[in-house]
Amino acid sequence: MDIETTGVKKYAFQDLVCISLILQIQPINNLKFFVEPENSEDAKITIDNLDGINEIEIQVKGSQDNVTPTNLAQHLAHFPKGKAENCLFDRLMTNPNLLVVFVMTGRCNDSTSNY
Repeated sequence: MDIETTGVKKYAFQDLVCISLILQIQPINNLKFFVEPENSEDAKITIDNLDGINEIEIQVKGSQDNVTPTNLAQHLAHFPKGKAENCLFDRLMTNPNLLVVFVMTGRCNDSTSNY
């Protein structure tokens, strides 16, 4: 499969994930949903307070590869577009009110299935 086909399918999957999340969480008050916001991941939710969480970053990965500790670490090392600082892992470690959600099409192997 070439990049023209693969890229379009992955963006379509990302769009479906965002639509599904919006429909599931829309009854929550004071919630804002952003698709591909600047300095963030594929989607971002901000909310006043959801059990101590006020920000959720969503990373969507449409890949047939298994989900392994190595590629999970690579996703955590993702930097905002055009920047060499403030990777996803750094944001997660420095913001106690941040939750990161990975939506992945690959299967977890034994090492990652608990997470």
